[in-house]
Amino acid sequence: MEMRHPIGQLPSGAIVLGIGDTVILNDPVAGQGANNATKMAHLVTQRVIKKGDRKFDAGWMQAVFEEFWLKAQYANRLSDCLLMPQAHHQEVLVAASHNPDVARDYLYGITHPSSLFPWFFIPEATQNYLARRNAPKPEMN
Repeated sequence: MEMRHPIGQLPSGAIVLGIGDTVILNDPVAGQGANNATKMAHLVTQRVIKKGDRKFDAGWMQAVFEEFWLKAQYANRLSDCLLMPQAHHQEVLVAASHNPDVARDYLYGITHPSSLFPWFFIPEATQNYLARRNAPKPEMN
């Protein structure tokens, strides 16, 4: 994952807010790049409408980006986890193959990565989650 400054300045001096891969570049492994670009464009559109005809300055742009990042950070974490899975990520996938509740939660998380926090990202939380879902700890060879 690569993250860039969300605000740029054109040669004319005008400032612009980047969207999608111009700001946050994800590996395509989890399909999150297009999702993030669409979700950010939607948020920016909502905030533009709300702002009305008032000036769009760098402070406003930074605030909109930070609002977006509150959720987008989980898409980045998901992509990173799929690129370099740890043992607890593998345990979730094995459990999902036997437990429809785990499969549902994991697949929902692909569309809504923030729903994977903390249970998918933190090993101890993964163990607690799997215990609550009555998913026996898989034997990993």
